[in-house]
Amino acid sequence: MKRLPILCLMALLHLPAAAASAQHTISFLGGLNLTVIASQRQDDFISAGYQRTAGVNLGFAASYMVSPPDANETLSFQLAATYTQKGALLGDTDDTYDLDYLELALLADMRFPSIVDGIYIHFVGGPAVGWLLSCALSVRGAEGQDATSLPCESGQFRARDHAIAAGAGLEFALTEAIQVTTTLLYTIGLGYIDHTVDIEGEDTGSLKNRALTVRAALAFPIG
Repeated sequence: MKRLPILCLMALLHLPAAAASAQHTISFLGGLNLTVIASQRQDDFISAGYQRTAGVNLGFAASYMVSPPDANETLSFQLAATYTQKGALLGDTDDTYDLDYLELALLADMRFPSIVDGIYIHFVGGPAVGWLLSCALSVRGAEGQDATSLPCESGQFRARDHAIAAGAGLEFALTEAIQVTTTLLYTIGLGYIDHTVDIEGEDTGSLKNRALTVRAALAFPIG
């Protein structure tokens, strides 16, 4: 009887690893954002008063595959939670608005085989919502001096941002149980992120987030 736990442990260690194409996976995400604050009153995509800046995109995701795991063409749904840095450079200066969000995205993922065996092309798209974690205006100091980070004015930016995300990428198996996915994702903010009071005293807005994200994911089967 004393040998039974040891035998059970040895049996577990010799079980074959679950395939990376299992229906349930959890992924660890990491990448970079290229972001800008767009002004709807000037241009639909890039405002003349703001320039692009870079930030990180980190988090995890859980996926459920609707199609059979061994199908060549599959449909799955992914719920991703990421810490994402957004913002913009102010004009031609080195000063930046630094907006940190906790972002949730529900993405449909369509996967198709490519001309290279074992490598798949996937297309993703769906809604996203972000909650503003922090906001700061980073003012660059003189040469040799560190930048000064000033908190944004109270109520200057809204606490929540709705968006839609779409993109494409490649997918392949790193090992029998670990899958690698690379994705180029473009997120378009649907709502205004700022509070602007017009001449009639109405609370409106004019600024929206735009983000181009390049990220990689390691997916592990959980069922």
